[in-house]
Amino acid sequence: MTVLKTYFSYFINAFVLYPFQLYFALWVFPPLAGVENLPTFAGFVLQFLIMILIEDFASYWIHRMFHTPLLYKFHKQHHSQSDTTMVSAANDHWIDYSVVVNVPFLSGLFLLHNYIHIATLNVFLIFHVWIIMEVHCGYESSWNFFASFPFLVNTTYHSYHHTHNIGNYSAYLTIWDTLFKTNKDFYEYVKEKKEK
Repeated sequence: MTVLKTYFSYFINAFVLYPFQLYFALWVFPPLAGVENLPTFAGFVLQFLIMILIEDFASYWIHRMFHTPLLYKFHKQHHSQSDTTMVSAANDHWIDYSVVVNVPFLSGLFLLHNYIHIATLNVFLIFHVWIIMEVHCGYESSWNFFASFPFLVNTTYHSYHHTHNIGNYSAYLTIWDTLFKTNKDFYEYVKEKKEK
């Protein structure tokens, strides 16, 4: 894929498709709003953590489904770059971007719109974009927050998915890959690299 096509795909997905689908979802599933409905700090943290769990579980299964022969034709564009960059995050076929990225992100809103406050959703949106950019940046740095926790997806973990095109389907937590044994190859690869 040419650089121009990659940037065009990124632009369409990130700045046209994503906002349209987000605003449509907010119209169909309006979250709580207003100062009177603002959650307490504990309520905010609970809403945030529940949204992470919902998105991560949905993301794992949808992403894994898009690696099957039937759906991979839509996901293949995302894997056209084995060396990831931040632009790789939205270098997707529009169907892939809509389903693999947006459906999991919006699944918390779909399921809990009567309980999730718009303020929580906005913070979650920032977190979501940050994580997608970070795991696709292609560079693991010492200040990378997620590299500090072994149960969180980081750049190295997700880069393996792009270079080997197997396993490591989770978006935030490695728990689903571990539970369903789709990160075994990654940990064997890491072990072999350390032994060399």
